[in-house]
Amino acid sequence: MQTTAINEAITCLKIGKSKGEFLLSELVLTLEASDVVIHSIQLIRSEADTIEAHIELERQELKHLLPTLRRYGYSILSEHQEDEWLEKIQSNASYLEKYLSI
Repeated sequence: MQTTAINEAITCLKIGKSKGEFLLSELVLTLEASDVVIHSIQLIRSEADTIEAHIELERQELKHLLPTLRRYGYSILSEHQEDEWLEKIQSNASYLEKYLSI
């Protein structure tokens, strides 16, 4: 039997996808394939065409999970310290701008 402690560290991840493309089963399979322990998933219709999923996960490194979710077409709505994607895009954009101005 597994019990959950009150002070257990939990990460809240917010993702979004269009209503026509969102499948809960695909999301759960993707999370389980990444060895994620899911505490809860709450689905919210944020706009007429978009579904937001608020996922509570056991505290873990999200460095590999976030790119996996992006590959499956999910947009990451919450900000996380482990997320290097935005920094990488900004770095590449500034490098490209510097290269084009030469």
